[in-house]
Amino acid sequence: MRKLSYIRTLGVSLAGLGIALSSSAVPIGTAKVGGLLQADYVDFAGDKEGVVRSSGNVRRADIWIKGNLPKQWSYQLGYDARYNLLNASWIGYDGFEYFWFAMGYVDVPASLQYWSSYTYETFMEYASPVTAFTPHKGIGLYADGISFQDMFSYQTAFYSPDIYTREEVQVRTRSADIGGDSDQWGIAARGVIHPQLGLGDIFHIGASGRFEGVNETDTLNALITTPGLLGRTNESDRTNIFVSTVTPTEGDVHSVTVWGAEIADIWGPFTAQGEYIYNKWTGSSDSSSLSFSGWYAQLAYVITGEARSYEKYNGTIGNVKHINSDYGAWELAVRYASTDLSDNPTEGYAVNDKRGTQKDWALGANWYIIENVKVQANFTYANADYDTDGVHNAHIKGLGIRGQVDF
Repeated sequence: MRKLSYIRTLGVSLAGLGIALSSSAVPIGTAKVGGLLQADYVDFAGDKEGVVRSSGNVRRADIWIKGNLPKQWSYQLGYDARYNLLNASWIGYDGFEYFWFAMGYVDVPASLQYWSSYTYETFMEYASPVTAFTPHKGIGLYADGISFQDMFSYQTAFYSPDIYTREEVQVRTRSADIGGDSDQWGIAARGVIHPQLGLGDIFHIGASGRFEGVNETDTLNALITTPGLLGRTNESDRTNIFVSTVTPTEGDVHSVTVWGAEIADIWGPFTAQGEYIYNKWTGSSDSSSLSFSGWYAQLAYVITGEARSYEKYNGTIGNVKHINSDYGAWELAVRYASTDLSDNPTEGYAVNDKRGTQKDWALGANWYIIENVKVQANFTYANADYDTDGVHNAHIKGLGIRGQVDF
């Protein structure tokens, strides 16, 4: 979550801000403004019902204001202008020797791809299991740190999960394990080691875990995936949901447990990474438990010779850096992902949703015009095998183009 403090902050900077008191000024800190704009055009072919075949969309429009306060305090205020929602917003403290601490509306530690930020993502969308199983943010406490000669870093959070409604979550095409206004709680942690093993410039191994307790009056949001690209459907501005598993009704689930393993290597212009994620819904007294899982593997190569950056403190992969040519840097990438949402309940739960398995390929080309401006082009092919009576399997091809500016 501290990763947000590394976002490029060109533009407005108010340093040494203060208020007049008698004949002197009392400093109250600094302020920097940063943001992200992503504009997409996508086109689909295949047998998915309800998807507009071609559509343009502002995918994200985020703004951050952040800075330092006196006595080692800091802050951030985030705003999602696309959906008029609060983004990560917190007050942090850097006075402890071994860790950094924050409280507020915080990010929940999860997978490598999720934690590395969509600003620097190799493809236009996360891999399908990351979309399905990673969390939204939460109201609570957060801490991170690095130790053992900068070879081990960690992030942890204790929080009340999610403040979005199910409608908003589906529009945002992200799975929030717990939806609605409630007082349930969650705890999450992620740890990463990056030893020098001679396997490349950076070798990365990590694991994450999350547990969320569910009240009897709470309803989980459905787990969702997409065909690797997002477009508008005929239903207002909703993005297309490709595979959706059972949607439990009120009181069906007692808790949610998620485990993840991740590995990555940066070797000059090559970047390889992969993850496995396991998700379990523990049923209440009159409902069965359900298990879901997924994994992906991807490889990227910067043909102009540059390398991607790596942030040891957060254990995250960043953008291509130090562009050598006036014509920018060019990157090619391929990804395969598999997501299994086919587990069926033996009792309890609403069972009228689609559920099944999805396998998908993505090919990508990225043009980094400068370090904070890039153009992406993706081709995806997704195949969903449904395990629901009366629901036909789906096969989708998609082509997408994105222009992105972060500042």
